[in-house]
Amino acid sequence: MKKESYSSEALLNYLKNKKIATIDELKIVLKTQSRMTVFRKLKTLDYISSCSHSGKYYSLKEIAEYNKSGIWLHGGILFSKYETLKETLKHLIYDSPKGYAASELHNILQVKVDDVLLELTKDNIVIRQKISGVYIYYSPSYRKKPELIGDLKNFSVPDLVMDNTKAALIIFFSTLNEKQRRLYAGLESSKIGHGGDKKIAELLGLNEKTVAKGRKELLKNDVNLNSVRKKGGGRNSIGKKSPNIIEEISILMEYETAGDPMSGMLWTKKTREKISKELAKIDIKVGPTSVGKILKQLNYSLKCNSKKISNGGKKLTKDEKKARDMQFKYINKKREEYAKNRLPIISVDAKKKELIGNFKNSGTRYKKEADLTNDHDFITYAKGKAFIYGLFDSQRLEGFVYVGQSLWDKKRKPFTSSETPEFAAEMIAKWWKDYRKTISPDAHKLLIIADAGVRSGYRAKMWKFKLSELGNKFGLTITVCHYPPGASKWNPIEHRLFSEISNLWQGAPLKNFETVLKYIRTTKTGLTVRDRLVTKQYKKGKSVSKNDERKDQSESR
Repeated sequence: MKKESYSSEALLNYLKNKKIATIDELKIVLKTQSRMTVFRKLKTLDYISSCSHSGKYYSLKEIAEYNKSGIWLHGGILFSKYETLKETLKHLIYDSPKGYAASELHNILQVKVDDVLLELTKDNIVIRQKISGVYIYYSPSYRKKPELIGDLKNFSVPDLVMDNTKAALIIFFSTLNEKQRRLYAGLESSKIGHGGDKKIAELLGLNEKTVAKGRKELLKNDVNLNSVRKKGGGRNSIGKKSPNIIEEISILMEYETAGDPMSGMLWTKKTREKISKELAKIDIKVGPTSVGKILKQLNYSLKCNSKKISNGGKKLTKDEKKARDMQFKYINKKREEYAKNRLPIISVDAKKKELIGNFKNSGTRYKKEADLTNDHDFITYAKGKAFIYGLFDSQRLEGFVYVGQSLWDKKRKPFTSSETPEFAAEMIAKWWKDYRKTISPDAHKLLIIADAGVRSGYRAKMWKFKLSELGNKFGLTITVCHYPPGASKWNPIEHRLFSEISNLWQGAPLKNFETVLKYIRTTKTGLTVRDRLVTKQYKKGKSVSKNDERKDQSESR
């Protein structure tokens, strides 16, 4: 079968004769139904497409009759040597020393330009300024030259001022506030004399009455220097417009209110929107924003939960309070005693367990784009879990953080390791073994301060057994002081080490164990922090046998 061949010469002759054509017309010339065939032949002829009519008209560069601005209008069809309407508008505005109004550009190009001008303005390619109610578009390089801002011939005031003075006057006028504009307009009107109010009103886009009012205020010397408006100006407050609204809101809030008896601050579970809807039922129409303002006047504010109730709300007896106070005094006494004798003191605790994987971490940090994380924190998505045990030496300002590695077993579907009393005690043993020479090589006593939690609590046999093993091995007398229940916030490690680590990695997904270690070791704020990953597995439910207890007791003796 013979392959069809198409001649570019047929297109050339047709376009030279007719000057412009659509794709459908050119398909007829080539006797083809394919648009691609027409485009292939046009490419060989160096064609151009129209900037108007959705670019559906085509011609040749050698045919185009561009004017000085690079524009060719043929039968109402726009062609430009800048190819697109956006580029054409940009060059026209940049080449004009006085800028253009949208109506002027429409007359030149015979096409709608408003949308494209708005796009150029948003992209900061051109600048626009409103002069007497009309937007003038001009080049950013002319921003600080008053004589180049806008063509003010449309706003001419006969025999009043020259164009450059008009531009400067309008720019100065735009910087004034409401009262200053009125007084300035009145001042310029008084200079002109008869008919000045009308001329200045036309120039500055004001009402004649406003100009006249400013002029009269100046002549009567009736100018308040302390405020823009006279007393009573502006809208009336919602309370004045509807005097009963405050009383109605107070009634609605009567049984929905809690508060602080000392400060007088109140709060409620009702939202502004609900209050607005309930007021509408009794024919008081007021928006949620106005409701919020009235609530503020009534001393209400937004409040979150505050953890301030200790012991689950249970009131302590006098004896319990006395015992609690004695416990704090005993801990402080021990700390002073050990510090005076330069003996090591450590504060220990376990931090919140962290899921390792692409999970959301609360908080914010500076980034160009937000990290994309899993939409659910299912443990099946996790690579593992990090349980963090810390030791804080308040005398040397050193922190030691051990990160237990618990991986997710995909087959059996549990974590491979757990945070146990054995883990907590062994981390203390590791610390003493690794750092005792640098901390206090001759020390024979150690003070441990802990809260009464599960891992380091006084009830945990495994914790006490492992500490006893440590003492027997190194000839070390270990004293453990526990804070009372609910008092862990007084443990120094909580607010001196753990809080700093949390601040450092807030807003950062902990995608792997190395990320956790990196953030821990870079914790500063006056501390030296060392970290270690613990890969040993610890199982729950492990207990101390009676034989081990007897053996430990005999070694202790």
